[in-house]
Amino acid sequence: MDIQAALRDGYSKDEVMAELGKRTGMNYKQALDDGHDADSVLMELNKRDSRHKTVTGNMNPTTAESEAARKKFVADEGSLLTRAKEYLPSRKTLANIARPTLEVGGATLGGIGGATLGAGTGGVTVPVVGAIPGGIVGGVAGSATGFATGKYLADALEGAPQSAGQTLKDLGTGATYEMGGQVVGKVIPPVVGGVAKLGGKAAKPLLGRLSGTGTGAVEEAIASGMQPTNSMNPLKSATTYDKALRGKISGEDIVESARTALTRLKDARTTAYQGHLQQIAQNGTPIDVRPVKNEVVALMQKYNVKVDPATGALDTSRMAMGKAGRKDVEEIIEEVSAYGAQPGDNSALGLDALKRRLDDFYSDSSQARQFVAQIRNRVKDTITANVPQYDEMTKGYTEATKIIKDVEAGLMLRKQGMSGRIVADQTLRRLMSAMKDNFALRRELVDILGKEGGEELGQAIAGYSHSSVMPVGLAGTGPALIGSAALTKLVDPSFGALLAASSPRVQGEFLRMWGKGMKGAKAVAPYVGKAATAAAIATRDSQQQP
Repeated sequence: MDIQAALRDGYSKDEVMAELGKRTGMNYKQALDDGHDADSVLMELNKRDSRHKTVTGNMNPTTAESEAARKKFVADEGSLLTRAKEYLPSRKTLANIARPTLEVGGATLGGIGGATLGAGTGGVTVPVVGAIPGGIVGGVAGSATGFATGKYLADALEGAPQSAGQTLKDLGTGATYEMGGQVVGKVIPPVVGGVAKLGGKAAKPLLGRLSGTGTGAVEEAIASGMQPTNSMNPLKSATTYDKALRGKISGEDIVESARTALTRLKDARTTAYQGHLQQIAQNGTPIDVRPVKNEVVALMQKYNVKVDPATGALDTSRMAMGKAGRKDVEEIIEEVSAYGAQPGDNSALGLDALKRRLDDFYSDSSQARQFVAQIRNRVKDTITANVPQYDEMTKGYTEATKIIKDVEAGLMLRKQGMSGRIVADQTLRRLMSAMKDNFALRRELVDILGKEGGEELGQAIAGYSHSSVMPVGLAGTGPALIGSAALTKLVDPSFGALLAASSPRVQGEFLRMWGKGMKGAKAVAPYVGKAATAAAIATRDSQQQP
């Protein structure tokens, strides 16, 4: 299908995508929901349409032809499950990846939970004073149990048998790790605040892929746990991430925060520009705006825009541009053509206002954007010819505008044309996609927007991404990891931990606690050293008894 010809004939991108979706069977709406832009989806649809024609030799194959083409593809490439198995990691590989997380995570979280419970129990039994030994004993017991549980899950994932004696030994090992900070030293490099393997290059993408939330969400979750708070309760929703994770911050709230941050960014740009505006206003010499008007006329001829001689109405029906783009161009022509009718329009200050309006223009049509860019450049050149220092005065504004336009385009926070609306659900999908590995630029834009706008956007987006109980990225992880494979040979109790980790909510709660454990484990360890050693020796002696 000739997409460009269809667009020139007046069909919208949605109509073209719908037709190609019928031909190829591709769920293009899901691709748009996942954050891909319309041009990328159209390109993929076109590729699939071309392959479809190559295989069947017919753009409208019969059922028999389609079935024959399918069988040929399976014979040449293999079935989905056959191809998936080539990329499936072995159980041992999965166990090796998960073992540090399960063992040390179990010891850390068990220690935190045990210490909290023990301190509370001891404090009730012997007010105030009893909380200290209660916390110590509880921390040791919790770490021992957590480590043993984590090791059992890792062994089960690998398929290794677990004896009762080994479980007892693991309990002692878990308690010993609590002594002297060994729970940190086992998988964390000997650097204060070092990065655990859970936060390493291999594990982060794996966890992000399992849940479909992305590496960025994993990083934000861990960072949230390590963030200092005023609450001593590790379960309390103390950070922006926690609140979004538990539904206290909605998707609408996140989009509104992004808009607020963008508004602050624009306000800061305007504030910084005020001094330059005063200098520009001092130049009251009238400026000839005919070069701008002539540029518009030349562009109308170039793009085949007609004017009805009887009514003076614009006729853009013969432009090689889609309907939306033609409408945007009409708005611009009318806007610029009317400029100069009011007092002050032909001053440096008036033309500067026009240029900034053109700076804020956006259209999905690249040709419409090019049309406006040429007018904008002509306006700027006209001002500079009369105010030579204008280019230097507006340098900071120009740089800020570029950042703002990148944010608007990359995160779908832009309006269409000169006056349009922002679609919240599309913006939210684009913001969530910023956490994924293949959208690194969007992640940078979120960071810029959060930093400059004073909003913790990254935490809010990551928490919202992790708020779903069911995996949000089965299309991203692919049937090779969870879908088809899990429904066949891999449906096994030993894969329970792996499948549990694919739940964004479960993963998010674990990661935030992991971050808290990393922050507190080394500080708590010296206080439980002696008790941990005693517990380990007692466990060892009990195992050696005949």
